[in-house]
Amino acid sequence: MFRFARPTILLSLIAFSISLRAQEARNHASLHGVVTDSTGALIPGVTITVKPTGNETAFTAVTNREGQFSVPHLVPGSYEVSAEQLGFNRIYRTVILTAGQVSEISLLFTINLVGQNVTVTAQTAAMTEAPTAQTITSVDRQDTKDSADFTIQESLALVPGITTITGNGPRDISISLRGSNDRQSYGIRNAILFDDGFQVTQPDGLGRADLIDPHAYESIDAVQGPSSTMYGNNANDGAIFFHMRPGADVHGIDFGTDVGSYQFLNNYVTIGNAGDIYDYSVFLSNTRGKQSYQDHFAFNTATANILTTVSLRKEDRITFKFINNNLDTDLPIRLSLNQYKLNPFQQGCANYSASTPSSQGCATVSLFVNGFTGNKVSQSADQAGLGRHDRRTVVGA
Repeated sequence: MFRFARPTILLSLIAFSISLRAQEARNHASLHGVVTDSTGALIPGVTITVKPTGNETAFTAVTNREGQFSVPHLVPGSYEVSAEQLGFNRIYRTVILTAGQVSEISLLFTINLVGQNVTVTAQTAAMTEAPTAQTITSVDRQDTKDSADFTIQESLALVPGITTITGNGPRDISISLRGSNDRQSYGIRNAILFDDGFQVTQPDGLGRADLIDPHAYESIDAVQGPSSTMYGNNANDGAIFFHMRPGADVHGIDFGTDVGSYQFLNNYVTIGNAGDIYDYSVFLSNTRGKQSYQDHFAFNTATANILTTVSLRKEDRITFKFINNNLDTDLPIRLSLNQYKLNPFQQGCANYSASTPSSQGCATVSLFVNGFTGNKVSQSADQAGLGRHDRRTVVGA
């Protein structure tokens, strides 16, 4: 009797184990994928991170020699998938997994323009070479997507070796790389700015931060070091690369609103998608604010940023770039140290007159009465209507 009982118990245990595995397969999901570059080459050794949305727990995998990876036994839900490899821009993708699903995704790497030489083969990982003593620091959207960045000043605060100060206007930011340009009060000097590989620094070496909205970008790369031979004579201290969100990552419409103190309001939207031979993304924003603690200090700016890529074939690709920025500002007058000590926020100075006592510490500007010659009169910033009304357009292909 016992001779027949033992095989029966063994078979029951096997059947129970198979049942548990089948149940687990029905209750869980798996993620499989392949990583390639723009030429179709398979990329091995890529680190893949799969993290549940809103959860710090993460699963990791590494692509094999065929550029493939697999992450099994995932609980159904929303996941953020990221891929990272030296010499390429980091990839982010959001996937939603259901019970019993085996999801297949393809991740396409684009070359980071900061790198000089990138080699991809089926046997070795990507490599990038940089000059001696040069450092490259990246800030990606994962670090800033949940923050209401007023300007790129907040984004670049995460980069060691870079300091920023507010220049001539609320959104005019002066950037200092490794201490150079740290007293520049207008624009950006000694550093070249690139937007998706297109130079947006003026021919005279002046860069402007007004046309840059941090919500538009997937990542920002700061190159500090001996870069002038690579990027031009105006890159004495380095270069800053802004990478717009690709359409494949947006895959639809992404919009938001930031609201803050001092009447700060930023409405922005990103539209993007991708197909077999094309990828496009469009970013639009309108940002305004009024720093009411100081007289005559406000701004209103509208930005449009478009990136379109069409691959005619594997060897040929056309990229189109368009940036347009309109800026209207009310600007205060720079104060002397004594004026700042007497009235740092220039309260009560909007209606300045010759009878206003000097003890009130009001800053003024001396202008011709008729606009171009003759007698002069001292006026406050509000009376003189000081401000900037700029439009900057960048078109490239």
